[in-house]
Amino acid sequence: MAGEARPNEGGFSMLELLVAMAITLIVSGAIYGLLAGGQNAFRREPELTERQQNIRMSMDLIMRDVANAGVGLPPFTQVFKEGKNACTACPIAPVTNARTDDLEILSSGGRDSEPVCADPGNSSQNIVLVRSNVNIPVPSVIILTTWDGHWTTRTVTATSETNTATGNCASGQHTRLTFNQGADPVGLNPSGGPCQPALLPGYGNIPVSAPGCTITTMTFSEIVRYQVRNDTDGVPALQRFTSLRWNDGFQTIARGIEDMQVQYATVQAPNTWVDDAPLVATPAVGPSPPAPPPTPNPQLYGTLMRHVRVTLAARSEAQNIQGAQAAAVGQARLRGSLTSTGSPRSSLIHVARGRPSSPMPASPSPWYWE
Repeated sequence: MAGEARPNEGGFSMLELLVAMAITLIVSGAIYGLLAGGQNAFRREPELTERQQNIRMSMDLIMRDVANAGVGLPPFTQVFKEGKNACTACPIAPVTNARTDDLEILSSGGRDSEPVCADPGNSSQNIVLVRSNVNIPVPSVIILTTWDGHWTTRTVTATSETNTATGNCASGQHTRLTFNQGADPVGLNPSGGPCQPALLPGYGNIPVSAPGCTITTMTFSEIVRYQVRNDTDGVPALQRFTSLRWNDGFQTIARGIEDMQVQYATVQAPNTWVDDAPLVATPAVGPSPPAPPPTPNPQLYGTLMRHVRVTLAARSEAQNIQGAQAAAVGQARLRGSLTSTGSPRSSLIHVARGRPSSPMPASPSPWYWE
């Protein structure tokens, strides 16, 4: 019949359609969120793992060198070079917008010390060793120790054999060392004779008066230097230099290390942290040989370094990852830091050997007097 209603016809009302679409959008959004979260985690976790591995490996190596600093070297040796705070040659850390620190350590070269039997003069560029054919690599860093306990660093530039009875040298073959009097790649050697260092920069070198200056011992040493540098592709990296492999230059330890901050604490003031390694006091200039050298003042051991605190900051190279941290300079990346404190074993050894009979006035009853 025309115009009669059809009871079997049906469909979605507008309200039902909207509800269905809303449910579909909610379910689709939840699924997308799970997929996106999984994708972000898939990208983030490898970056976090690599960042943490780089920073821990770097810190382990630094702390090992800090612990070995000064072992086998003369007492009162300042094994951390001064003037390395916010070094002008170091890059600017993106987060702090300040220059990174430099860390330079003086440690044993892995060979026994050699007695010196002839010192041809305060302004000479060579010394004569008691032994012959010691196979000294060139270049190599040495420490020249004087009769009264003062010292200075030099770099051996050549070796030769000589048959001389000069000074205390017996007849026969001896090794003669020629060392650098000028600048070298790590800036250790200003001009002047070995007995007139004239306040050498770094490592606490103290000037020695010429009349009482006699070099008695040559000690092999190693210069270890850590510095944050930009790699060839512009990525910041922690690099390490060792004078035992002089020609290799700086070698990359870990990429992504963008900041290094170093602080020091002395034995005398273990709770006071300074940003630069201070000078270490040394014994006063003593008499000329054959008179005995002066006995070191045990209280001066308090100026040695007791603790070194290093903070490393690392970043991921991937960008636009969830949890990325913004920087004052550069783009947001995954960032993290690690701080560790180490103690040079040499300082603890010298302090234990140099305990005075009465406590130091500036630090009553410190731990090493007990």
